[in-house]
Amino acid sequence: MTLFQTTLLQLLLPTLVIFLFIGSIFAILIGAGLVLRGKAMFGVFGSLNRWVSTREGMEKVDASYNIERIMHRQHRLLGAAFLALAALSLVVLVAKFDAAVLASIFARRFPSIAVELVAESLKWILIIGDVLAIVVGATLILIPDVLAKVEARMNKSYSPRAYGNDMDSMHLTLDKWAQARPRTAGWIIIVLGAWVVVNLGVLIFGRL
Repeated sequence: MTLFQTTLLQLLLPTLVIFLFIGSIFAILIGAGLVLRGKAMFGVFGSLNRWVSTREGMEKVDASYNIERIMHRQHRLLGAAFLALAALSLVVLVAKFDAAVLASIFARRFPSIAVELVAESLKWILIIGDVLAIVVGATLILIPDVLAKVEARMNKSYSPRAYGNDMDSMHLTLDKWAQARPRTAGWIIIVLGAWVVVNLGVLIFGRL
């Protein structure tokens, strides 16, 4: 374990334990409030609760922007860029990429055979991608109309907002159950919070 990882654990773990300890004390107080003054506690919860919907925030992000006109207007320049970059990447991968060297670098942490297998697989995936990019670049330069027809058939717009209606709805089953049985909910919270406080208290104060 490196010095950075050791320092991070020494700082992060005690902070997390103290945070959970204090949070559990607050949970016990909330549970006691539900047992003694359930209606008043739910009045406080009602004033603090806010419902934030992701649909409005995701509307602009989910909007589709058509850049195909710009691409086809500059199809020769774009095709030349595809060809040059893909050809350069292909040459580097074939001539310079050595999976064995990469495996030796990570040999201390991972099995060299596994690293070499992953690196070799990644190399061939990138090579296939470069070849496809070269084909696309040549098509943009020589026969851009064919590529436009292929794009028209293949292009589809998928919106997560259409499938997220149920996820964006409010499900208040647990809230309704707690409102109907505030004392039961309060005692459950108190017992669970006390269990966490006792265990974390032993861990914190036992080291002092």
